[in-house]
Amino acid sequence: MRKLLWDSIKTSSSFKKVTQSGKKVHTPFFIFFNLPSNQFKLGVVASRKVGNAVARNRAKRLLRSAFSEICKDSRSTTVLIAKPEILNTRYSEIKMWLNKAI
Repeated sequence: MRKLLWDSIKTSSSFKKVTQSGKKVHTPFFIFFNLPSNQFKLGVVASRKVGNAVARNRAKRLLRSAFSEICKDSRSTTVLIAKPEILNTRYSEIKMWLNKAI
């Protein structure tokens, strides 16, 4: 079993803290929230607007994979919220927009 580079955000209060007081960047495919902290945490969200369960899971996998390639080590808490348009784009484009957001 491989070790993840980051810890997951699990509680809604943690998500709320990052989304309310963190830096917010809108992109065509996701919304990026970043809050400086002493830990490296990531939360990925895809609402029912994205699609059925299979589509939501694919959107979250795409975002996690792109994030792991771009951010090797960071001392911040990050939340990524997928938009429905993420399913109709190429992976390289997602990486490009994530790199711009960071």
